[in-house]
Amino acid sequence: TVTQPPVTTPVPVIDGGVAGAALSVPAVRALSTGGIASVFGKNFGAGTTFQNVAQDDLLNGRVSVNFRSVCVDVAGVRAPVFGVSDGQVNFQVPVVGSGGTAAVRVIAACGTPTEVASDSLSVATQAATPEFFYFAHNPDGHNPVAATDSITGVAIAAADLFPGSGFAPAHPKQFVTIYATGFGATSPSFAPGEFPGTLASVTSDVRVQLNGHELPATNVLYTGVTPFSPGLYQLNVLLPDDTPDGDLALVIQIGGLQSPAGAFLTVRGNQN
Repeated sequence: TVTQPPVTTPVPVIDGGVAGAALSVPAVRALSTGGIASVFGKNFGAGTTFQNVAQDDLLNGRVSVNFRSVCVDVAGVRAPVFGVSDGQVNFQVPVVGSGGTAAVRVIAACGTPTEVASDSLSVATQAATPEFFYFAHNPDGHNPVAATDSITGVAIAAADLFPGSGFAPAHPKQFVTIYATGFGATSPSFAPGEFPGTLASVTSDVRVQLNGHELPATNVLYTGVTPFSPGLYQLNVLLPDDTPDGDLALVIQIGGLQSPAGAFLTVRGNQN
């Protein structure tokens, strides 16, 4: 008889660090409960093509902590996994503290007899890690936020960002929704991997600056989870009557913790 060599799994390596999933420049290098983050490396065991979780991959109606036999361990707790490739995993941060660190590991062949874990990477933890998502990424980090008209759902950005897409810039007196992650604790709260069934506002103080000026509290209409989207948050605002034209810098502070400075919202005059 011929003895077959034992099956082994290449050891996963985290050599690209952990960052907020919106991939801001500079990157958000901290974790907060409920936010979406990405871990980068090699030998994660999921193939070269990035694969996203689909409806059939849910477990009891929630995002599973094991997708394509890849798991992420955060401070000893398995994290819900949204998507994987051999070099990247997108995951939702489980409950972590703030002001400390959490050890992150990637586990290849997870749930099998040959599973193997990477060395742990220590990542800072915060109460919130606010970061807007973007319609496009530029090397300098100056990026158009992912925003829509709160009433019509039309995507908001420069019309020539994606020609023929139907995008339109924002205008004064418009209700705008901007999508983000890492806004922190909400009331009511939802477990990582759970699909929020309702609106839930953040519990910390919120301040929003547009074009270097703080928006009045009456113009900040909602800051909280996006229903039916684990890890996704949104900011709903009413643009003031005197909002100028331009690619206007947009910054949010959640409990004093600020989003990356490169985000902007494109405004092009009153189109009413």
